[in-house]
Amino acid sequence: MKTKKQYLYGMAAVAAAICLALASCGKDEPKPTPPEPPLPPDPPAPAAITAHLTAQTDDDQWTWGDLDNVGVYMFDLGTLNVTGESGNVGYKVAAGKGAQALAPIEGQGAIMFPLDERLKVEFMAYMPYQAGLADLDWQVPVDVKDQSSQRSLNLMWAGKIDNDGKGYTRQQGETPVPLKLQQQMSFWQVTVVKGEAGPNLNGLLVSIPALPTHSNFDVRTGTMAEGTEMLPIAPLTLQAPNNALGTSGIYGATLIPQNISANQNMVQLTTSDGTVFSEKLIASGNALEKGKLYEYTITLYRDKAVISNATIKDWTEFSGALGGDAY
Repeated sequence: MKTKKQYLYGMAAVAAAICLALASCGKDEPKPTPPEPPLPPDPPAPAAITAHLTAQTDDDQWTWGDLDNVGVYMFDLGTLNVTGESGNVGYKVAAGKGAQALAPIEGQGAIMFPLDERLKVEFMAYMPYQAGLADLDWQVPVDVKDQSSQRSLNLMWAGKIDNDGKGYTRQQGETPVPLKLQQQMSFWQVTVVKGEAGPNLNGLLVSIPALPTHSNFDVRTGTMAEGTEMLPIAPLTLQAPNNALGTSGIYGATLIPQNISANQNMVQLTTSDGTVFSEKLIASGNALEKGKLYEYTITLYRDKAVISNATIKDWTEFSGALGGDAY
């Protein structure tokens, strides 16, 4: 039987347990962790910006035609590293004189500036456009044996278009990038006139004795390899002679720049009766220089040819017969 003392101890223990329970219940429950706020939406991706390009020459006197297609490269500034997919993209030049806009040829997309505005680029261009240039180790083949389509022989080049070293970025926006193409070939033009008692010019045959007819042009450096395949060249008849009307004959040829021997005949004229006239037409400094137009007038008499009006000038525009449809 419990004693009174034991009973009191028991009651005290129960009371203490109740107090502890009550104290525990009185404490605050831990607060739940609030959810993380939602992340802000990603900023919109920058819009792609097309590079607006124009073809032009230094003095803007060149007249572009329907057959003028340009190959364009975009490089990382100061390198030959093609930016993205912007290697040898074909563009068509709008017909007209002076600076003209370029549009991608069918099946090719326009060149776009890098999305990162910190990335700077430069451009290089050449004409006529050559598909598959990567497979040719950057070499544009040049062949002047066939003079029937002068446009296809008209090699021009614009190297390192880099905004005076500052490069271009997407901030260029719609401001055109000027691709200033420079002539890399020589043009030879001869006007043949009938002199007093001279031969009939109807049926006149004109040729340039053996000259190099093939070369390669490196679009990375803008250099032409030494010409090969020495063959006669038949120039294009820009204006046929007509004895009855007293019309002179005009003949033109696009030629590979080259050194000319002092003894090199540069024209051979064969009349309908078989008479042959050969003339040297010595070029300036014994060379055919790129970007130069060589014009000569030859008057044929019964037994001699007289050269006059020899002119060598920059080939910067179409003039005279060069403006015709044949060109």
